Amino acid sequence: MQIAEIISRLPERGIVGISGFGGSGKSTLARKLGEEINAPIVSIDSFWLPERDILSEDWPCFERERLKIEVLEPFYSGKIIRYRVSDDREADHGEFREIFSVPILIVEGCSLFHPDLLAFLSLKIWLDVPLEVATARGIARDSAQFGVDMTSHWKERWEPNEMAFLAKFRPDLSADVLFFPSHQ
Repeated sequence: MQIAEIISRLPERGIVGISGFGGSGKSTLARKLGEEINAPIVSIDSFWLPERDILSEDWPCFERERLKIEVLEPFYSGKIIRYRVSDDREADHGEFREIFSVPILIVEGCSLFHPDLLAFLSLKIWLDVPLEVATARGIARDSAQFGVDMTSHWKERWEPNEMAFLAKFRPDLSADVLFFPSHQ
């Protein structure tokens, strides 16, 4: 994978950020890349606040501040990363995960290329998948993986949030690498 070659040129320690629309393949790319370069992965989904799942241009349902405090800052300080994985009920429920000192960390998720987080990301990879394609994939994935029809949620909440976030922050323009998945 050419991205692994780019990562090999990073400084001694670095965070690879992978972002794109929901359903674009961020988790799949992160998994493949993590296996190839032997790097742990943190998903922004672990910082999910269901009670803040509202229409917004800022994706307030992701606790970016907690991601900074529990993952990003400890990584660069050389400390053990210890964070709680939010479950579907509340942020203060769920298991703790720990990551010990590693040279490269992969962080993936929607809204990751937010101004509050950009300075922490050594390499930013944007999955360049059209929103309608990503949404269709997300709907299909949720149906196949979880056995639920989330079409209305995707169409009424996620798609508008993705469009608003894109318009306000242009995360695609802050990327160092535009990745075009071959299965578009």
